[in-house]
Amino acid sequence: MTIQRLATFRALARSLLTRTALRGLAAGLLAAGCASSAADAPADRLPAPYSADELRAANPEGTELIFRLREPGGPWLIQMMRFVQADAQGATIETYRTDAAGELPDEAMSVDVASWRELRDHASFPRVGTARRRSDCVVPAGKFDCWLYTVVDADNDLTSHFYFADGRPGPPVRWSTLVGGRTTLEMELVEVRRP
Repeated sequence: MTIQRLATFRALARSLLTRTALRGLAAGLLAAGCASSAADAPADRLPAPYSADELRAANPEGTELIFRLREPGGPWLIQMMRFVQADAQGATIETYRTDAAGELPDEAMSVDVASWRELRDHASFPRVGTARRRSDCVVPAGKFDCWLYTVVDADNDLTSHFYFADGRPGPPVRWSTLVGGRTTLEMELVEVRRP
């Protein structure tokens, strides 16, 4: 089915990340835990950008998040995350990605079930090796004031930048990963569709 016919989307795909990058972000990057969750953060972790309650309120059943992503020298592909089920406890999220011809598959690339707290914890980064600061970010979905988390894994020469937008609880609106100083993955929010 074509992108135009498919009104779906789903959280950042694990398959896009190396296992090292997933360590800090977990599968799908739906996360959060801002100042309101700072008290919940363990001493060795930075506060997440949003709380579990903020994630739940911002991503009701039927919410679709559309991202574009690319690897070096490759074309922009579309990745869609869709909250197919959401309740007070958590959500079921399907992820779809276009192929090189721009077609979306009929079946989800992945289906994840997680509690809101687990989703929040996807953005729980270690204090050691992570810098957190305010930044702005421009992506196809617009301009956002953000918390920028820069996560450095010196052992693997890996640096990831995650831009979590104020007022848009969920995955980062922009995310990039560099290995040896070279960008290996870029991902940006294109659109949010609400039921």
